[in-house]
Amino acid sequence: MNKLLTLCLASLWLSSSAVDAAETRPNILLIYVDDLAYNDIGGYSYPGDIADGEAPMPFPEVSAYAGPNQALGIVDGKWVSITPCLDRFAKQGIKLTCYHSPSSVCSPSRLGLLTGRTPARFMLGGIISKHNSAGLPSREITIPEMLKSVGYETAVFGKWHLGHGDQHAPTNHGFDHYQPATGDRATELLRLVQDASEFMSRDRDDPFFVYFACHQPHYPNVAHPDFVGSVDKLLGKRTYLKGDGTTDTIEISSAYHDVVHELDFRVEQLLRTLDQAGITDDTLVIFTSDNGPWSNHPKARDGIPGISGTGYPFRGSKFQDFEGSTRVPAIIRYPGVLAAGTVSNEPVTGLDWWKTFAGLAGASVPSDRSMDGYDVWPFLTGLPGATSPRPFVLHDRGKSITAISNRGDKQFTDRLVDVRTDFSEQRDVSDTRPELTAELKQQLDSINVTINEDRPGLENASDQRILVGHPGRYVEVPKGETSSFSIRLATAPKRPVVINFPQRSGSVGLTLNRQSVTFSTTNWHTPQDVTVTSAGQTTATQYATFEAVGTDQIPIHEIYIRETAN
Repeated sequence: MNKLLTLCLASLWLSSSAVDAAETRPNILLIYVDDLAYNDIGGYSYPGDIADGEAPMPFPEVSAYAGPNQALGIVDGKWVSITPCLDRFAKQGIKLTCYHSPSSVCSPSRLGLLTGRTPARFMLGGIISKHNSAGLPSREITIPEMLKSVGYETAVFGKWHLGHGDQHAPTNHGFDHYQPATGDRATELLRLVQDASEFMSRDRDDPFFVYFACHQPHYPNVAHPDFVGSVDKLLGKRTYLKGDGTTDTIEISSAYHDVVHELDFRVEQLLRTLDQAGITDDTLVIFTSDNGPWSNHPKARDGIPGISGTGYPFRGSKFQDFEGSTRVPAIIRYPGVLAAGTVSNEPVTGLDWWKTFAGLAGASVPSDRSMDGYDVWPFLTGLPGATSPRPFVLHDRGKSITAISNRGDKQFTDRLVDVRTDFSEQRDVSDTRPELTAELKQQLDSINVTINEDRPGLENASDQRILVGHPGRYVEVPKGETSSFSIRLATAPKRPVVINFPQRSGSVGLTLNRQSVTFSTTNWHTPQDVTVTSAGQTTATQYATFEAVGTDQIPIHEIYIRETAN
């Protein structure tokens, strides 16, 4: 593994907590599953780590709603789980019971995760469909862009959901490799696991970042043939509450749980890959979900059971701002570094991974934009007794923060609820706690004001792009020598365009021979060369990231430079 780099940073960026990071930078495997709810894993089933005593009745959602402990069953007098791998995995690391996804919807959640910025900054409250020309802005600095700037090899397997234009593609946002899902739900999870395993098993000098973002267990519920009916065989038929508000029950088979059962097995295959490659102790693994259950799916609202899981005992579905909408499982393992078998109810969110990974990797945090996450690594390494640096969980529905929660006290714009005792979030206790209500309302209003002051929005697709030519993942320059890359436009401009090259991060010992190039309406397709020079003043490998920024509204292009040995 490479040692941490001490970077000389460009003026736009602040130094990070790199000086406090571990001596070696870990590989990072981030498993981001789809619509897996809080109560869908045996190790998270209520009452578990939340409370003792009699389990409460679930809130009567207008849908088919599962009862408690749906991932568990008693067989021959013993508890049996449909997620044995994830249950073991939780005992090997840290299980967070107050972890929240950035949003209760797929696209906003992924946007918040990868940028470290809450989705309301982009006015995104729903999915980015194929009919939407907008997507992830090129000026955002994603987790893979940040990690690539300090030498990580980056790959994404599965679901992207952040735009369909060329400029929105993962490979234009820091990912070196992209393997999309096929749409064949019966076999795609197995194929993605095989592809990700092959990638992680390669011999390499650099650490890797793998973003494994599968569709499962998002509806439609189609398991691999080996897992169809597997949960019935394991647990027998389960009992579910009807979705009509009554307490009557019915017994069904659930294709949803077959998919969860397969998902658990596939996660075990990924973890086994790390073991076989001998890199388990060098790899930080995070398992979590993009949002809570789709229990408000139209078919579920029609009373068809088994469409989704449940966040029981918490109320909430996708597209909502209740606890069950965003409180999801989160398990973190880094052998020998994080205390195994630890459980914490401290708040952490998906917005926090950006800064946390930056600190671990020795990267830096931008100062030219508002970041909504916290570096939670000191908290994670300090458990079991440490407290999270995050003061509030932001409940984001796209246009604004609709609520904030502070370790159980949750302030909406119109009421205060105590989530510790009121899982349905119905009882307004603001009259009994006026001082806390006033304080939290002020915080909520202040956060929304801050968001309104820094709201870039999404970026519309454009035919005009900046094309940079060079072989490989980096522009590589021998220490103390020079190299070059070429640059041109994708289509003819209507007027002359100047492309500037500001340095975003990295060593000041890596420089370009020109600060800008100009393209006219006639020479736009002729590549212009830019020379890179290495001062060669240090023994450590140097990295730098430059931006190619056009004077017109052209999506920017990042240029990653790495110094190599002579």
